[in-house]
Amino acid sequence: MMIGGSLHAQEVYRASWTIQDKPRGLRQDLARQIIMKANDWLTRDDPSTPTARLDDILRVTVVGEVVPATGELETHLRRLELGSIVIDTSIAGFHEFLDEETIASLIRRDHYWRDESVIVSDPFRSPVSATIDRTAADSSAALFERLFGGGERPRARIALDESSIRVAPDMYVWGGFGFDEIALPDFSYGRARVGLAYNRLRIWGELPTPLGASDNLFLARGLEGAYGVGISFEERWLGAMVSGAAAPRGLTSSPGGEQQYFISKAALLYGIIPIHVSFLPDIPLQAKIGLGYLQARELQTEDDGPPVPIGDGLNRLMPMVQLEYAQPTADGNGRRAVVELFGQSVRATYAQPITRVLGFRVTGAAHGVFGDRDPFLPRFSVTPFVTFTFR
Repeated sequence: MMIGGSLHAQEVYRASWTIQDKPRGLRQDLARQIIMKANDWLTRDDPSTPTARLDDILRVTVVGEVVPATGELETHLRRLELGSIVIDTSIAGFHEFLDEETIASLIRRDHYWRDESVIVSDPFRSPVSATIDRTAADSSAALFERLFGGGERPRARIALDESSIRVAPDMYVWGGFGFDEIALPDFSYGRARVGLAYNRLRIWGELPTPLGASDNLFLARGLEGAYGVGISFEERWLGAMVSGAAAPRGLTSSPGGEQQYFISKAALLYGIIPIHVSFLPDIPLQAKIGLGYLQARELQTEDDGPPVPIGDGLNRLMPMVQLEYAQPTADGNGRRAVVELFGQSVRATYAQPITRVLGFRVTGAAHGVFGDRDPFLPRFSVTPFVTFTFR
């Protein structure tokens, strides 16, 4: 690189890191956008020029140079590695397909990254030190994204709470019992959910499940089944869910008692907070804090006719606080523990992988812990079950 036509800039350090590594669970929109723009630029003159795949490993290299004319240290983007394709061009060359904001974002590293490598030519002028331990150089954000970011999921998962099959690179068909988000795991919700998941967007339909009874510890149910629909999403800092159901068309077996209820509306709005504990750097926590709403309608059946909702129902606006602990394991599966407060209910879940294929999960919920228990809720329920994954 020439400065002022005759003087060369002096390289002080060279740093590189990975911003996309699909096999290790690191994927983000920034990397895919860069690859798309680079592919357009590579094929600008010849459409047959080899291009990178959107899920290829993407590695960034920047250099810190002292400009002789000013004596100031400046950092520039110098190299992009997109799978087997390397773009190693002048500073001006990257501006041909990347805008200034994207280049500045790469230099600032306001994204997830891992596997940093730093080569220092002049330690007296370099603002960074050479990297000794690559694992330690992974950003904590990369670890957090791998554990909580909803990245690469197994090709198939079979479990009671949720089973899924991948039908496209980022799309899954899923189905399961219960509604953990509103502290109603497994059969206590009175219906199953079946839908599609695309990244962190989920849509589903709900079907009555005539299983369980209010006095059964492992199949506790205090709600009637109903047909409904729902949608949820999660972004980096925000999540939301809304679902609704019409009155049951036909009663399932009564969970006991004279009153029968079904949940007609449910909604959540919450913020997502990553928690990095300094004395546990490899064990990130995630907190979800927000509000939830439930409407439970009472049903009345006369003369063997269809059930009819009566009254305005029980309307509940409640706080929701969830803390999730995750710990990565060598085989790529993470053990997890979740504790959630939803209104007057408490839910706890623990999942433990045994092998890459087999694991177990135990979930339980207690209702009325911090006040009166709503009549449509069982006192508590516990459900252990086995999980199978196919990658």
